[in-house]
Amino acid sequence: MGTAGKAVGPVRPWLVLYRVEGPGIWGGGRLSQWRTVTVAPMITGSRPAPFRVPVTFQRKTGLILLDQLRIVDKSRLVRRAGGLSDRIVEDTLRTLREVFAG
Repeated sequence: MGTAGKAVGPVRPWLVLYRVEGPGIWGGGRLSQWRTVTVAPMITGSRPAPFRVPVTFQRKTGLILLDQLRIVDKSRLVRRAGGLSDRIVEDTLRTLREVFAG
């Protein structure tokens, strides 16, 4: 995701959280209906916690920080960088359920 306003820095990977209800990631389905999306940062060098999911993405090991969800305008999404394994997606969904369902 790119920076906004006066913020300057590298483009960083984020996990975009949305429910697929139609074909395609950008041109169809639910994501295209909304101006904003919910994202979770994916970073290296952070401490593990129950609400952080371990991930390897683009040959780097890090964490998905589900404790730092943000709502951002879709215009800040620069490009689709790839996908995650089914196991990581399942771990992420399970962790989100635990965080929000208590």
